[in-house]
Amino acid sequence: MRSLIKVTNKQSEVVIIDSIGSEWLKYCIPEECSQSCVEIHHKVPYICIILFPYRLLRYIVRYGLTSVSLLSSIISILKPKVVITFIDNNKFMGPMQDIFPDILFISVQNGTRLNEPTYTPNGSFTSFPHYFGFGSHELKMMSDAGAGVKHYYAVGSLKMGVFLSNLYKPVIKESERRKICFISPYSNGLAKSPDENCIQFMSTNQKLCRYLFQFSQENDVDIVIALRNELGSVEYEEELAFFEEVLGDSAVYSANNRKEMLSYQRGMESDLIVSVISTLLYELLGVNKKILCFNFAQYMVNDKMQSDAWAAGFVNDERQYDMLPDDLLMSHLSYDEFAQKARILLEMSDDSYAKKTQSAKECYMHFGNQYPHNAIRNLIASKC
Repeated sequence: MRSLIKVTNKQSEVVIIDSIGSEWLKYCIPEECSQSCVEIHHKVPYICIILFPYRLLRYIVRYGLTSVSLLSSIISILKPKVVITFIDNNKFMGPMQDIFPDILFISVQNGTRLNEPTYTPNGSFTSFPHYFGFGSHELKMMSDAGAGVKHYYAVGSLKMGVFLSNLYKPVIKESERRKICFISPYSNGLAKSPDENCIQFMSTNQKLCRYLFQFSQENDVDIVIALRNELGSVEYEEELAFFEEVLGDSAVYSANNRKEMLSYQRGMESDLIVSVISTLLYELLGVNKKILCFNFAQYMVNDKMQSDAWAAGFVNDERQYDMLPDDLLMSHLSYDEFAQKARILLEMSDDSYAKKTQSAKECYMHFGNQYPHNAIRNLIASKC
């Protein structure tokens, strides 16, 4: 059930669509530009002035009872020069660009996109005016899905760029012991789901942690678990118990902290990062950190638990992993495979790793000569 939320009627040069990710988008907006936010997540925004219902009715007559009509009525009153959102798989920016051709509409990718339905057109909602994406992977997915994009910029992750330029604290290693970081995918929804695929997914994560424990004992390495939830939350306690069941006190458990971006810090401090699938894993790949990714969908096919068609639908398997070098990818739940690939990666020189993963980085997480927020800020500045 959506609730009403009042939007300021003060005109702004930049309008942010939804507060999701707005803390990162603010790094993209020049300081001299005025800004406001229109909340849409589980909300119905409105402006408390006489003009608003008349504008809304006019757009409903033209475009139906849609988010495009609602947002267009608000934008027509706020009169921004730029509209930007971190909801990158939206269906409204293209149509609004047609309605307001003089406004700059920008979508910024916020997470790894796993399958084509993310970009499948819905009616006339078929295009992105300006899209700042991770790499060439998403552009290919858009093309294959039939979604248009007028201007695509492969710039890497906005959040990683913000972290590196503002929050990263380089750590001088005090010992020769190496560190492996496991990125947690935990959520109560997954952990408590009766769905067999979810049960198998969570079980796979625990098995990988058992491999990690055995490997740490045999190879004298430290373990850090980058937890997904923040300290003090109910879900944090349940996530912690999930991993302590396997690892006990043999690992360091790092609670998430969105403000300080602690999961990014833990990844940057580690010699190898392991995960089933996560955006952070690809973000760390993009800055030349060594990663080991478990291909869950292919594992389910290999063990005859699911079909090839299911795997393709689950994560668009073939394309999501086909640019990763074999040394970075596991598709069998086997300690021998885990240990072999972990050793190879830990002993590989940084230069060799950079050369081996160059194509994968261009595909999945391509950082250019400037941070993503700087590239976006330059485009906004050209309009404001």
